[in-house]
Amino acid sequence: MSVTYLETVIFYCLKQINKDRTVFSVFHLLNGKKSSQTIQDAHLFQLTKLFQTFSSLTRNDFLDRLKAAEKAGLVQQTNEHVYLLTDEGEWVLAKELEEKPFPAYLNGWTYHSLTSVFWERLSLFVQVCSNLIHCQTEYIPVQRKPETQAWLKKTIQQSTASKLELSRQLYGEICRCFEKDSKLSPEIFIIRLSGYQTYGLTSKQAADFFHMEDTHYHIQFLNLLHFMIKKIKEFPDEFPLLNNILVDLSQPASFTLSTSKTYSFLKRGYTIGEIASARNLKLSTIEDHIVEIALIDKMFDITEIVPVEKQKMIMLAAEQSNSKQLKRIRELTNGINYFEIRLVLAKFGDAK
Repeated sequence: MSVTYLETVIFYCLKQINKDRTVFSVFHLLNGKKSSQTIQDAHLFQLTKLFQTFSSLTRNDFLDRLKAAEKAGLVQQTNEHVYLLTDEGEWVLAKELEEKPFPAYLNGWTYHSLTSVFWERLSLFVQVCSNLIHCQTEYIPVQRKPETQAWLKKTIQQSTASKLELSRQLYGEICRCFEKDSKLSPEIFIIRLSGYQTYGLTSKQAADFFHMEDTHYHIQFLNLLHFMIKKIKEFPDEFPLLNNILVDLSQPASFTLSTSKTYSFLKRGYTIGEIASARNLKLSTIEDHIVEIALIDKMFDITEIVPVEKQKMIMLAAEQSNSKQLKRIRELTNGINYFEIRLVLAKFGDAK
């Protein structure tokens, strides 16, 4: 079986979750589903970099790829909707990642809410500037969303620079941004840009041009967008035009709506049981919300829920087990409940 990069990603996720979740947890993670469970899984199994990396992946396509892998002997079903890599699958995954490792700047969880809008604004900005300096007004815009076009129109109107100066500045900032890491291949990004009398390639066309498998190109392109966003946010003064693309989008990762409501009760001093009663929800649902809060709000103090001594026991057990498997950690802590374990791992697991 010829393995695509998407299948490599799926195999990696299956290895990470190690039968602790169904395959649909992987599907939701790659799609970027904003549910408490998916957000927790991304962090618990250290898969945050892959969150929403394949947002257009359909359920049928996902299952078809899984069935093909099973037929090829790379995965096996161990329970309903639960799959495990076979020895052959482990070998294929190791080989693929050795040849094509995950790119360094890929960070789906951190940048998923910024990536598509950043690309839409930047690609249109480049196209418009290129046509402006050639006094060309008749062309088909590469981005048709009214909100994207309105943003750019406002940006240009507010600029005090001439058309030529604005274009030169944008070009210079893009070049300097990529100079922050000489190991990158900016042509993977540049070939997608449109300008005066030229149109950028589609993702499929670019993949063919570079003789890359489609989903591998997609991940490399995402990596460059995430790299740019990271550097722009680190050095906003160096990239004023590029930073302007992000400035009104720079918002912290948001909670799901239901979790936000639970958090408001917590801040007013309600206990978990009282919140469940007041909201007419299961206790386990409120616990899910609290784990999500601990994952996203790094200032959230869990001490009133899990005493410090228990926190230390859980982290020690997680280190000793070298695993994220809750059952194993529970065994090593003499039966501390699963919610407390999940909460501590959410709060401190990434620091392990």
